[in-house]
Amino acid sequence: MIRAAIRKRRIAERKAALANRDFTVIAKDCTGAMLLHDLGLRFDTPTVNLFFTAGDFVKFCARLEHYIGAELVEDTTATEPFPVGMLDDVRVYFRHYDTFAAAKKKWLERCARIHWDNIYFLMTDGRGSSEALVREYDALPLKHKVLLTCRNYNDVKCAVKMDIAGHEGQDLGAPELFHYKGLFKADKPIDDWNYISFLNNKN
Repeated sequence: MIRAAIRKRRIAERKAALANRDFTVIAKDCTGAMLLHDLGLRFDTPTVNLFFTAGDFVKFCARLEHYIGAELVEDTTATEPFPVGMLDDVRVYFRHYDTFAAAKKKWLERCARIHWDNIYFLMTDGRGSSEALVREYDALPLKHKVLLTCRNYNDVKCAVKMDIAGHEGQDLGAPELFHYKGLFKADKPIDDWNYISFLNNKN
């Protein structure tokens, strides 16, 4: 109860500090959607309740307009217990949808909301990530991008090192970033990254 109240107050402070309101977060996994949810913002992005492999996400970011404009079709060969779609040669794992039809409907609705002049790219270091892919992502000519990682990439400009107890050098995703740091703590690892500053930076 106390933890929930502290958490609510801290989120309210972050909401108040967010000056940039109309933007799109293109995320590799649920991290972006969970941030938007915490901030009480509409999902003006199609990358909600889904994930990409690292390689496909880098491709997706590199040619975003191409892939957003591509027809989303079901991957009928997939064996996952949730819908999987294809955008040209990029596979999209709709992990939190019951049917492909529902996933496609939301995808198209949210694609129409993209703020093409105000996009922020968010990659987490996992699901097939490698140093080569990290460096390829870092080299993309994207105005606003970040890589959240538990590994040391000192010369990767977009990398933000997340210090999570017992997770040094391991893959990182939304589950690790959004769990409470302790039974009686109101902080989560995601709080160690100043995402409000990242989202407020429009330069």
